[in-house]
Amino acid sequence: METDRFPEWLKGLVIGLASCVAGAVLAAAYSATQRTQLHAQIAGLRAELTLAQERLAAKDHSLAGIDTQLAALRRTSADLSAELVRIKAQLPAAADHAPPTMATGGVPTTAPVISHPTPVSASESAGRQVPEAQPAQAAEADDQCTAITQKGTRCKRKARSNGRCWQHGG
Repeated sequence: METDRFPEWLKGLVIGLASCVAGAVLAAAYSATQRTQLHAQIAGLRAELTLAQERLAAKDHSLAGIDTQLAALRRTSADLSAELVRIKAQLPAAADHAPPTMATGGVPTTAPVISHPTPVSASESAGRQVPEAQPAQAAEADDQCTAITQKGTRCKRKARSNGRCWQHGG
Protein backbone atom coordinates (compact mmCIF):
# COMPACT_ATOMS: atom_id res chain seq x y z
CA MET A 1 0.00 0.00 0.00
CA GLU A 2 2.70 2.29 -0.80
CA THR A 3 0.48 4.19 -3.07
CA ASP A 4 -1.79 5.09 -0.23
CA ARG A 5 0.96 6.94 1.43
CA PHE A 6 0.34 10.01 -0.72
CA PRO A 7 -3.01 11.60 -0.68
CA GLU A 8 -4.90 11.92 -3.94
CA TRP A 9 -4.67 15.65 -4.00
CA LEU A 10 -0.88 15.42 -3.89
CA LYS A 11 -0.86 12.95 -6.74
CA GLY A 12 -3.04 15.34 -8.74
CA LEU A 13 -0.72 18.19 -7.90
CA VAL A 14 2.36 16.25 -9.06
CA ILE A 15 0.62 15.19 -12.28
CA GLY A 16 -0.50 18.79 -12.88
CA LEU A 17 3.00 20.11 -12.25
CA ALA A 18 4.48 17.50 -14.58
CA SER A 19 2.00 18.52 -17.26
CA CYS A 20 2.87 22.18 -16.78
CA VAL A 21 6.58 21.46 -17.00
CA ALA A 22 6.06 19.37 -20.12
CA GLY A 23 3.93 22.11 -21.62
CA ALA A 24 6.54 24.73 -20.80
CA VAL A 25 9.26 22.58 -22.35
CA LEU A 26 7.13 22.09 -25.48
CA ALA A 27 6.32 25.81 -25.61
CA ALA A 28 9.98 26.69 -25.32
CA ALA A 29 10.88 24.27 -28.08
CA TYR A 30 8.06 25.63 -30.27
CA SER A 31 9.16 29.19 -29.55
CA ALA A 32 12.76 28.37 -30.50
CA THR A 33 11.57 26.87 -33.80
CA GLN A 34 9.33 29.84 -34.39
CA ARG A 35 12.15 32.24 -33.55
CA THR A 36 14.46 30.45 -35.99
CA GLN A 37 11.84 30.77 -38.72
CA LEU A 38 11.31 34.43 -37.92
CA HIS A 39 15.06 35.08 -38.04
CA ALA A 40 15.21 33.36 -41.44
CA GLN A 41 12.32 35.50 -42.71
CA ILE A 42 13.99 38.66 -41.39
CA ALA A 43 17.24 37.70 -43.13
CA GLY A 44 15.35 37.12 -46.39
CA LEU A 45 13.59 40.48 -46.08
CA ARG A 46 16.92 42.23 -45.42
CA ALA A 47 18.37 40.63 -48.56
CA GLU A 48 15.34 41.77 -50.60
CA LEU A 49 15.67 45.27 -49.14
CA THR A 50 19.36 45.39 -50.12
CA LEU A 51 18.51 44.33 -53.69
CA ALA A 52 15.72 46.91 -53.88
CA GLN A 53 18.11 49.62 -52.65
CA GLU A 54 20.67 48.63 -55.29
CA ARG A 55 18.01 48.75 -58.02
CA LEU A 56 16.87 52.15 -56.76
CA ALA A 57 20.45 53.45 -56.86
CA ALA A 58 20.79 52.20 -60.46
CA LYS A 59 17.51 53.89 -61.42
CA ASP A 60 18.66 57.13 -59.77
CA HIS A 61 21.89 56.95 -61.78
CA SER A 62 19.89 56.34 -64.96
CA LEU A 63 17.58 59.25 -64.16
CA ALA A 64 20.57 61.50 -63.62
CA GLY A 65 21.78 60.62 -67.13
CA ILE A 66 18.32 61.30 -68.56
CA ASP A 67 18.20 64.63 -66.72
CA THR A 68 21.54 65.56 -68.29
CA GLN A 69 20.25 64.64 -71.75
CA LEU A 70 17.05 66.59 -71.14
CA ALA A 71 19.01 69.67 -70.12
CA ALA A 72 21.11 69.38 -73.29
CA LEU A 73 17.97 69.05 -75.41
CA ARG A 74 16.46 72.11 -73.73
CA ARG A 75 19.61 74.10 -74.50
CA THR A 76 19.49 72.92 -78.13
CA SER A 77 15.81 73.84 -78.33
CA ALA A 78 16.53 77.31 -76.97
CA ASP A 79 19.39 77.75 -79.46
CA LEU A 80 17.16 76.66 -82.34
CA SER A 81 14.38 78.98 -81.18
CA ALA A 82 16.82 81.90 -81.12
CA GLU A 83 18.04 80.97 -84.61
CA LEU A 84 14.44 80.80 -85.84
CA VAL A 85 13.72 84.27 -84.43
CA ARG A 86 16.85 85.59 -86.13
CA ILE A 87 15.82 84.07 -89.47
CA LYS A 88 12.26 85.35 -89.14
CA ALA A 89 13.63 88.82 -88.46
CA GLN A 90 15.38 88.69 -91.83
CA LEU A 91 12.28 87.47 -93.71
CA PRO A 92 10.23 90.71 -93.75
CA ALA A 93 13.02 92.46 -95.66
CA ALA A 94 12.92 89.75 -98.31
CA ALA A 95 9.10 89.79 -98.39
CA ASP A 96 9.11 93.53 -99.26
CA HIS A 97 10.81 92.70 -102.55
CA ALA A 98 8.62 89.72 -103.40
CA PRO A 99 5.98 90.23 -106.11
CA PRO A 100 2.40 90.45 -104.84
CA THR A 101 0.31 87.33 -105.11
CA MET A 102 -3.38 86.63 -105.24
CA ALA A 103 -3.14 85.35 -101.66
CA THR A 104 -2.02 88.77 -100.43
CA GLY A 105 -4.65 90.55 -102.50
CA GLY A 106 -2.16 92.05 -104.91
CA VAL A 107 -2.08 91.95 -108.65
CA PRO A 108 1.19 91.26 -110.44
CA THR A 109 2.55 94.51 -111.89
CA THR A 110 4.79 92.94 -114.49
CA ALA A 111 3.73 90.81 -117.42
CA PRO A 112 5.01 87.24 -117.43
CA VAL A 113 8.10 86.68 -119.52
CA ILE A 114 7.52 84.34 -122.45
CA SER A 115 10.63 82.99 -124.06
CA HIS A 116 10.63 82.27 -127.77
CA PRO A 117 13.27 80.24 -129.53
CA THR A 118 15.73 82.45 -131.30
CA PRO A 119 16.00 81.86 -135.04
CA VAL A 120 19.17 80.17 -136.17
CA SER A 121 20.76 81.06 -139.44
CA ALA A 122 21.66 78.45 -142.02
CA SER A 123 25.39 79.02 -141.45
CA GLU A 124 25.02 78.37 -137.71
CA SER A 125 22.94 75.25 -138.18
CA ALA A 126 25.35 73.78 -140.74
CA GLY A 127 27.89 73.01 -138.04
CA ARG A 128 25.38 71.31 -135.74
CA GLN A 129 24.28 67.74 -135.94
CA VAL A 130 20.59 67.23 -135.35
CA PRO A 131 19.70 63.83 -133.90
CA GLU A 132 17.13 61.93 -135.87
CA ALA A 133 13.98 60.86 -134.10
CA GLN A 134 13.51 57.14 -133.76
CA PRO A 135 9.83 56.25 -134.09
CA ALA A 136 10.12 52.89 -132.30
CA GLN A 137 11.52 54.53 -129.13
CA ALA A 138 8.96 57.34 -129.23
CA ALA A 139 6.07 54.88 -129.32
CA GLU A 140 7.66 52.87 -126.50
CA ALA A 141 8.16 56.00 -124.40
CA ASP A 142 4.47 56.87 -124.70
CA ASP A 143 3.49 53.50 -123.26
CA GLN A 144 6.10 53.59 -120.47
CA CYS A 145 5.40 54.99 -117.00
CA THR A 146 6.95 58.44 -116.52
CA ALA A 147 7.71 57.97 -112.79
CA ILE A 148 11.26 57.90 -111.44
CA THR A 149 12.04 54.96 -109.16
CA GLN A 150 13.93 55.07 -105.87
CA LYS A 151 17.09 54.05 -107.75
CA GLY A 152 16.70 57.16 -109.90
CA THR A 153 15.78 55.34 -113.10
CA ARG A 154 12.58 55.56 -115.07
CA CYS A 155 9.88 53.00 -114.25
CA LYS A 156 9.60 50.30 -116.91
CA ARG A 157 5.92 49.43 -116.42
CA LYS A 158 3.23 50.17 -118.97
CA ALA A 159 1.56 53.51 -118.38
CA ARG A 160 -2.15 54.22 -118.18
CA SER A 161 -3.91 57.23 -119.68
CA ASN A 162 -2.31 59.72 -117.25
CA GLY A 163 1.24 58.55 -118.08
CA ARG A 164 1.73 56.59 -114.85
CA CYS A 165 1.50 52.87 -114.07
CA TRP A 166 -0.77 51.31 -111.46
CA GLN A 167 1.91 51.59 -108.75
CA HIS A 168 2.84 55.22 -109.38
CA GLY A 169 -0.67 56.64 -109.47
CA GLY A 170 -2.14 55.57 -112.80
